[in-house]
Formats: sequence, C-alpha cells, structure tokens
Amino acid sequence: MKLRWIILIFLLLNLVTATRYPSVWVDEVQFSDPAVRLAGGDGVTSPAWFAQPSHAFFAGNVPLYSLVLSGWVRAFGVSALAVRSLNYFLTALLCALLCGFAAARGWIRRDRATLLALLLMAGHSIMFSFRMGRYDVLAMCLFALGAWAWADTNRTRSMAALFAIATFLPWAGLQTLPAAAVYCALLCLWLGREAFLRSLAAGTGILAGAAALFAFYSSHGVWSAFRASTSGIGLIGQSVTQKLAHLPAAYLGDKSALCLIAAACLLSWRGRTKLLSFALTCALLLPAALHLAGKFPVYYGWMTYLPLAVAVASRLQSEPRGNVRRAAMALACLAIAVGLPGRMVAVAAQWRDRDPRAIEQWVATSGIASGQPVVADFKTYYALRRQGAAIYLPTYLDAMSATERASVHTLLLRREDLDRATSLLGGQWQPAGPEWSTTRAGNTVIAKFFREFHEDDYALRLYYRL
Repeated sequence: MKLRWIILIFLLLNLVTATRYPSVWVDEVQFSDPAVRLAGGDGVTSPAWFAQPSHAFFAGNVPLYSLVLSGWVRAFGVSALAVRSLNYFLTALLCALLCGFAAARGWIRRDRATLLALLLMAGHSIMFSFRMGRYDVLAMCLFALGAWAWADTNRTRSMAALFAIATFLPWAGLQTLPAAAVYCALLCLWLGREAFLRSLAAGTGILAGAAALFAFYSSHGVWSAFRASTSGIGLIGQSVTQKLAHLPAAYLGDKSALCLIAAACLLSWRGRTKLLSFALTCALLLPAALHLAGKFPVYYGWMTYLPLAVAVASRLQSEPRGNVRRAAMALACLAIAVGLPGRMVAVAAQWRDRDPRAIEQWVATSGIASGQPVVADFKTYYALRRQGAAIYLPTYLDAMSATERASVHTLLLRREDLDRATSLLGGQWQPAGPEWSTTRAGNTVIAKFFREFHEDDYALRLYYRL
C-alpha cells in the first residue's frame, strides 16, 4: 500500500508541474513529432530532422518510442502534458518493477529501504530522461523486465523471456546494445555457466531484433538515412584519441551518480556484498565502454545509476549506526536533492514566469493561420500545433526542398537563428509585432548548477518575407 501511495504522489507531482519544466526543447520535439504526425494521419514523417525530407519515413532514431507515443497521443491528445505524461507513467512502472524485483530477491526487506530506493529514482540522470521528453525510460523498463526474466528459476522460461525482451532492445535504443553486452559479461563473471546460457538467449534476441529493425527500415527505403543519422552525432564520429580526451566527462555528467558512487565506496570499505560490488563495477566500466563505442551523455546515466540505487539502499539496511552510515545516507540524500527535488524548488520560485499560456497567447496573436507554413523555434511547437500551422523546425532547414523554402513566408525564431534561416530561405525579411522574451535564470547559481534552466533564456520574434 505504501508503495502505491508513493508512486501516486510521484505521478501527481509530475503531472501538476509537467508544463512548467522544462520548456520545450530540441530532443523532445524531434522524438515526439513523428508520433504526433502518425497519430494525425501524416505517417511516420517529420519536418524536424536534419538528414531527411519531411515526406520520408522517419529514420532519425529507432522507432519503438514513436510508435508507443503515437498510440498515447491518439488517446490523450497533442499537448506538452499529454506527450510528457507517457514517461511519467513509464517511470512509475519502472519503480514498481525495480522495487518489486529487489524485494523478491531479498535485497530490500524494510519499508525505509524501499522508500529510499524510490526516492533515488528522482536522481539527476533518471529525472533528465523522464522529464525532458526523451525515449530512454522505455529502455529502462525493458531492462527491468529483463532482470525479472533473468531471475526466473525455470531455465527454459527464463531464456525464452530474455530472448523475447531482448528483441525489443534495438528498437528502443542503440545505446542499450553495448550496455547489455557489458551487463551480460559482468554477470557471467559473477555467476558463471548459468549466466552464460541466459546471456546467450539475450544476445540471440538482440540479433533477432536488430535483423528485424534492418528489415523494417530497408522495406521503407530509409536504412541508409538511419545509418547516417545515428553514426555522426556528438562524439560518435570522433577518433579513439579524441574520445579518450573527453572520457572524464562521461563520469562527471550525472551529479547524483557521483554521490552514490561515493556512498557505495564508503559502504564497501565497511563490508562488500555481491550486489554492491556488481553495481560499483558497472559504474566504473559502463561509462567508458559506451563512451568509446559511441557516447555517454547524462541521459544514459541510468545504466549505472539504477544498480547503484538498489545496491546502496540494500546495503544501508545492514550498516550499523555510526559515522559511515550517516555519511552514506547524507550522500544518498544529496543524490536525490540534485535531481528532481532541486528543480522543483526552483520551478516553484519561478512558477508564474513558467506559465506556458503566455507563449500560447503570444503565438495566437501572431496571425498564423491553419495550414500556413512557418519556420519556428522548438519552444513554439505545441502552441503552433494548436493553431494548425505547417511547422518546419530550425534543424530541418538544411534538408528543406526548394518548394518548401519558397512556401515559407513566416518565421518565429530567436535572433541568433535568424541569419542562418534567412540565408537558406533567401529573400528579405522584416520583423513584425513585439518580441517575446524571458530571462528566467540568467547567470544565477540556479542557472549554473541546473544547466537546463540556463537554456530556458530566450527571445523570439515574428518575421515576414517582403
């Protein structure tokens, strides 16, 4: 019953604050727009991606999240609240799966430890994934289901379930593949032959899922576009030397994980458990493995953070009272505070400034009609969807056809994006109406500590082609 109430409070907190934080940003729109267009009858297409025309089958990333989200917005409509709420419910499911699994394994036996494990789910990397409109939570749920399947004492049933779950991993995120490889390799070292058989089942499932993904994109003629979209983003296209130079950043992005690593080291000094040793080993190996294989930004941090959260909560149950326990508990509390709670405090202080109705009213007065083509900033996306405008996003400018460029006579952009847009679109442009601007965070401590708040500072203006 307590678990249900905590999860209910979590859902209510996130739903009430959904439209206040974060402001609409690049990744959220790029990953949700194909789903929104599919739900609206336009197919899996998007005028937000840099590597494809807007009429092509979207292959900017793997398709599972877009397909699931499309069904969600068909049921609940198109809005920031509707799109973001999917991740909130997936995170609630994740919490139930992980806490239930830890209890079933005997790792967490007390209510206080369960509460701590649940609160740790509000840590930095987890919060970033489920609040920022990304697709990572779906992969987290698959890994949690995989943990349940792995622990099944019936070998045949366990291997069949692992195979089935693993087939979805290539569809949920390419970053899950090296993560699964590292997890399976470590489990084989920890558990021996039985782990090898289960790893073989999972690996076979991944190969089957990857083959199905290749067939799926090839049948739509976009496999080359998919490869181009996923092979050169961020650090993926860099040399090994360049990646090694950036390796420390892979360990420093998740502030909550740093706190938990310190807590786990303290507790290990007093006495190790297999679970704690496994979690610490993952925390040391996974960032380097994924960074060298592709990249390891903060929103991949869940791969190391989730085992650490369960391990630290479990180990604290048996730690006797004393300075070590107090220090470890303080670090765990800090890991929680620098995630969602810290941001909610800041959002409460800026509640009126973050009212999305202000930008919706500004867009409504812009005179943009239904069906009118407009190149618009990501932050105006949901407001323009309400207007029925034909939206082209700034990241799509390079991929626009000559016909699409000629059709655009209206811009809703930041001043810093104007020169690039007008040079690609051609013609002469003049501003119209008042500028919309906000300086919510500036150079305050909040802006420096919570990077996303600094990115909320922006100024938009309407421009017409002469």
